[in-house]
Amino acid sequence: MKTSNYYSGKIWRGVDYSPTWPTWSATPNTQTGDSDFANDAFQSLWSNKYLPAPTNDPSGPVKNSNYRDDLKTISDLGFNLIRLYNWNMARGTTSSSNTGLDHINFLNYAYSLGLKVVVPISDYFLGDNQYSWNNGSPDATYSFDSAPSGIQTDFTEFINSITDPSTNQIHEAVHSVSVGNEGDIGEGINGTSPSNFLARTIWWIVNLNKQINGSGDSPSIKLSATFSNADQGGSNGSWFSCLMNGVTANQNTPYGCALGSSFGFAVTGLSAIDSSYKDYYYNSVNISQVNVSDNSNNLAATLALYDSGASSWPGGTMNVPLLLMEVFAPNRGSSPAPYDQATAAVNQVGSIEKYLHDNKAGTASSTTWLFGYNYFEFNDEPELNKTVGLYGYIDTDDEESTGTTSLSYGSFPSITFPLYKLEANPGPDGTGTLPAAITKHFPALKEPAQVV
Repeated sequence: MKTSNYYSGKIWRGVDYSPTWPTWSATPNTQTGDSDFANDAFQSLWSNKYLPAPTNDPSGPVKNSNYRDDLKTISDLGFNLIRLYNWNMARGTTSSSNTGLDHINFLNYAYSLGLKVVVPISDYFLGDNQYSWNNGSPDATYSFDSAPSGIQTDFTEFINSITDPSTNQIHEAVHSVSVGNEGDIGEGINGTSPSNFLARTIWWIVNLNKQINGSGDSPSIKLSATFSNADQGGSNGSWFSCLMNGVTANQNTPYGCALGSSFGFAVTGLSAIDSSYKDYYYNSVNISQVNVSDNSNNLAATLALYDSGASSWPGGTMNVPLLLMEVFAPNRGSSPAPYDQATAAVNQVGSIEKYLHDNKAGTASSTTWLFGYNYFEFNDEPELNKTVGLYGYIDTDDEESTGTTSLSYGSFPSITFPLYKLEANPGPDGTGTLPAAITKHFPALKEPAQVV
């Protein structure tokens, strides 16, 4: 029985997963155009063997020679959560079918390893593109029909893409759905107004809850919106507060907003639309609190601000769980000494774990809303100058094939891509490995793999 006013459920320790490779580039209308890798075209990255397409899936994955098995590596390290960045819900659809099944094998395998998945609604679906919101905005009640027809179709395809065809229910591997990633600093949606960004984000949350959770007393799938931590630097409150409580016309946007200095029109908050939102909604943020000069951090102090409801940030008591969607450290190339990035990363994880322990997180005596964090990230993305992963790449001669992918608007032809081997990055001071240094802080709470 719960006796705490704080979060007292399961604690999640995850990793962000975007397995691009050193020669990867985003090429529109191809297999690499959407940076979605959690699908059958890229089985060689995350699976341990060839997995045939589900029944009635028109896409054509192929049997390759090599499988890197990233999901097993993640599970073996002791993580229980994976956060993704892109999810093309049209993969596996046709011009006459909106049931896309290209991600089901990924979800099945993750679940068999005891892993849950944070599935994203990508920033594209919050933007002004003519096939997205086309410069429009939902009505004040966030009715489904107030979204453009293209977004309504995307919504239906998304629900279908996370529905297990064997049960017709949301797949057991789905931990939650997160809407957007750092749209507040213009990530993927530069040019969109602050009010449109906020209203569209809430539209997705409101309608996902209605469709997935209905009116039940025990919502099965949690929902969130992921912001940057840019708003911590000022006195205009947080995006958490804006989403939950709404904003007025001409209200100043939180500090660090790249979309504009004020809201152009009033936006109704989630709390005014649904009084039960605390049953399914959680806040999430991408955060780094590293002092590069000495690798110290104030993550614990920031978490205490959230738990106490400090006045400037987060701008009041939230009373909903908090997930640190990315916990990142400076790029290794920008650190003052060779392995400082590893030291900073390990220090942050240690600080979080101490905070969880000291506040009895996950128990009936909990005194924190924090319910987990994801390390950024599983692998380096050198082509994007993101050399902060648990693993780096070893050159390889292996080339594997994606097979073909069917989409409602056409198809992606097969391409070959290099399957680089992974090597654990060095730990602090260049000794040991970063994965080992990170996960040694984990308590022994890993659950056994699921039988599927």
